Amino acid sequence: MASAHVTGIVAYLLSVHGQMETSDMLDLLVSLSVKGVIIMSDPAKQANTPNRLAQSGVPVDNGDHNDNNIGHAGNNLTHADNDL
Repeated sequence: MASAHVTGIVAYLLSVHGQMETSDMLDLLVSLSVKGVIIMSDPAKQANTPNRLAQSGVPVDNGDHNDNNIGHAGNNLTHADNDL
């Protein structure tokens, strides 16, 4: 289900940074992602995943001035109110 969200991020990043090599886009996507925030019920499966949450890198002002923006619209790609 994440492929549509990651595709949206790629389109956004291309609009901001212009054309780039595939390897450069992958490096950028990985550098913007957050590691270790996805919790799986099966520890064996969790050990075999990169466990990265893709993000667009767009700053979010959710009004509460909390530095932890995970789960708020615009930055968390698993949220339905994503503002790309």
